[in-house]
Amino acid sequence: MHDGARQSLSTKWSELFARNPSHEPTTYKALDDLESNDNLAFLHRYFWDEIRKWTQNDVSEMTRIVHPDLTGSGSIFIGGMNHVLNERILQRNDIQAIITIHPKDSLAWDKENASTGLRRFFPDENGVISNKSIVKYPLIVPLEDDANANLIDYFDETNSFIRQHSVEGGRNVLIHCKSGRSRSVAVLIAYLQEKFCCEKSLAPLKDRDEAKEQMRTHREDVTEAIRMQRLPVVVIMERFSELLALYDLQLIGELDLEGEKREQLRVREPEHTIVPASGSSIISKLETEKKPELAERHRSKVVQTKGGAAVLKICVAWVFFRNNQKPTEAVVHQFFEVNEAYFYELEALTYNGRSYVGSKHACPGLVEFCLSYARGEYNLMLPKNIEEHAMRVIVIGNSKELK
Repeated sequence: MHDGARQSLSTKWSELFARNPSHEPTTYKALDDLESNDNLAFLHRYFWDEIRKWTQNDVSEMTRIVHPDLTGSGSIFIGGMNHVLNERILQRNDIQAIITIHPKDSLAWDKENASTGLRRFFPDENGVISNKSIVKYPLIVPLEDDANANLIDYFDETNSFIRQHSVEGGRNVLIHCKSGRSRSVAVLIAYLQEKFCCEKSLAPLKDRDEAKEQMRTHREDVTEAIRMQRLPVVVIMERFSELLALYDLQLIGELDLEGEKREQLRVREPEHTIVPASGSSIISKLETEKKPELAERHRSKVVQTKGGAAVLKICVAWVFFRNNQKPTEAVVHQFFEVNEAYFYELEALTYNGRSYVGSKHACPGLVEFCLSYARGEYNLMLPKNIEEHAMRVIVIGNSKELK
């Protein structure tokens, strides 16, 4: 992208966010909260329309998980929001029960239309379900990907639900989050850990080290078995490994103090924050005093690749790009947190043997748009591999245009 073209972009949106920094579009909650701000409410539809479109264009398959410990006559599936929103997919796989680990945001819960999204599974104010769906037994765990420290508090409920419907009721169960990579997988692992602990009578075992070792080994085996079936990537992020290890201790009776549990589950500080273009910090005084190393990373503006919420990061940047708006620093920063494979999908190229040619998620030019700001005005330090991949797709994409 030429500097002249970049400078001709409108600054209207970036100026609005500069005046309303708490509404920066960096989380799904922030996107929903746009409706409450008179100056920014018009953007609510822009962002959510793009996120819905991305979700509808996701052609990935949900996965039937096979494991010796899954002994119910009903099958267990892992999937994403794209699957639960598609009634034909649910009917084809005879999904009668679902566990949704997702908040009631504008993607999942249409406030205006009860026949779409997750609302179609629930009765109206008169107790009537007017929409015909194969799903008769829904359970919602209202957690987003940035609030998973509380997930352990729902394991008793999700474990009971899986037993009730898969084992006792013989129904097929879909466990899903946004993409079927982390929250949903953690819920299934928790169920298998509880089942294993009970069947092996590990809680009353006198040798506590042996009990812990058996739980750890089983958890690692289960995680690998699901990973191999679900996706050729590591599906459990680091905090879920820690959370599930903590749940092991709770199952065998090694975690007794509620205070200790709260401390270990305390939501972590973000690994970085953004410096607005004006140079004023959005890190609170309290945060910088408590975490001086956070303030140092804040000043260096180093981008770190992170999992989770990639769809939000991409779609928000794409909306700025498509509407000829200058992106805020936070938008550019979070765009480069995504895995490099997304760059190739956005340019409809091939990566690691997987072809994205013809991808409905193609956003040609977006990588170059964001890189121009990361390198230029915002002076962001990108991980070497991320910058190399970004440059590669730009070169390949530009060569395609020349042909």
